[in-house]
Amino acid sequence: MTLFKTRVKQQWKFHLKMFRSIADWTTYIYLIIPSMLFLFYLYKETSFQGEYGFITYISAPFFTFCLLSVARIGYLRTFVAPADRLFLMQHKRSFSRLKRYAFLYSVMIQSLYIIFCLLILSPVLLYYYHFTTLGIVQLACSMVLQFLLSKLIDFKRI
Repeated sequence: MTLFKTRVKQQWKFHLKMFRSIADWTTYIYLIIPSMLFLFYLYKETSFQGEYGFITYISAPFFTFCLLSVARIGYLRTFVAPADRLFLMQHKRSFSRLKRYAFLYSVMIQSLYIIFCLLILSPVLLYYYHFTTLGIVQLACSMVLQFLLSKLIDFKRI
């Protein structure tokens, strides 16, 4: 567990350092904050006014198919570095534990991504396509299952 925690911390520190090197205060002032405000205004107007724009031309089954296709985006992170592969091969218990935690972590991150996407799309799903709350939960479970099956197929192909 400690090896897994250190690898997750290293990954998040790397992502944070990468984000800091890309975005500085001018990027926040001129790009990120105005775009976030615009997107919030656009989302609020779309959801409260009921004007869904181009979505009115998309049928519910095709929209669901597109959501299931989006669910394939993501990856299963192993947290195994090339330098310590020999060490972990000799300690099969810690290696299997690291793989198990990494798999659960990847599924959890993908589930959070799917929940976030469905929360954003919930006004469209509820009011335009007339999904029920149970239907949205079933769609979320289907999206997680789509992610897992696509990664299983990818691993079988390798």
